[in-house]
Amino acid sequence: MTPIDIANNALALLHEPPINRFDPNGNDAQLMCCLHYHPVRREVLCVHPWAFAQRAENIGTFATADGEHAIPHNLPPLCLRVLEVDCPGFTLRGRQLFATAKIVNVRYILDVEDTELFTPGFLDLFTLRLAAIMCIPLVNSTTLRAELMAQYDTKLKSIQTQN
Repeated sequence: MTPIDIANNALALLHEPPINRFDPNGNDAQLMCCLHYHPVRREVLCVHPWAFAQRAENIGTFATADGEHAIPHNLPPLCLRVLEVDCPGFTLRGRQLFATAKIVNVRYILDVEDTELFTPGFLDLFTLRLAAIMCIPLVNSTTLRAELMAQYDTKLKSIQTQN
């Protein structure tokens, strides 16, 4: 499944014709898909600890750790959400993790773009959320948007209780 396939599945939920590309200068559907595909993908990646998107990594610094003062560690560039840190008393500020340890193990959600890695549950949620976001600008239906969000919420709760 390609990004265009996912966008077209979302458009089908809105009873809109399919597109053949993301185009900021194209028709309304092409523009909406272009604007919203990646932000919604990242949003849905962050709402659940998807196994396909989890990574573990040691992050470190050359700063001297004295055991008392927190030192900054840069988060991995594609880290969307920190799930777990092996150091007690850490603090997150922006794209930095402050901890007293010189090297910290971090488990996080990676910004996955490869659609071949997406699971069926993720694809369902992503499609529903994308359709809901595009619903008002494309079909101007608050009723349909509410129905899509209700389906999204139900599907998300189902996925969260399975794990």
